[in-house]
Amino acid sequence: MRVPEVSGDEQVQMLLEAARLRCNRARRQVAGRLRSEARPMSAEELRLAEPSLPYSSIYRTLSALIQAGVVRRLAGIDGNARFELTEAVSGEHHHHAGLRRLRGHGNAGAASRG
Repeated sequence: MRVPEVSGDEQVQMLLEAARLRCNRARRQVAGRLRSEARPMSAEELRLAEPSLPYSSIYRTLSALIQAGVVRRLAGIDGNARFELTEAVSGEHHHHAGLRRLRGHGNAGAASRG
């Protein structure tokens, strides 16, 4: 029996609901931007790409998306955090030179400050 495929948006919603978090506009926007860019992005890059979202919303949104397993945080060799969709959402395995995954750190704001 073939299991129906779930879209990225549906996967984001399911993960947020499983974490008991709402799938609000900011969370959909940030996840959608990360999907369309298909590369790790810093909070600064996300803010420039989504000017309707203030920095405080970007940081809160990233923290919620990390908590739900939608986004993971990576540290660049330059000390700046980058964020990307998890494999559960993107369906792709990622290899990044110069980036490393940070484990056990749910505070998106602290990572972006180095």
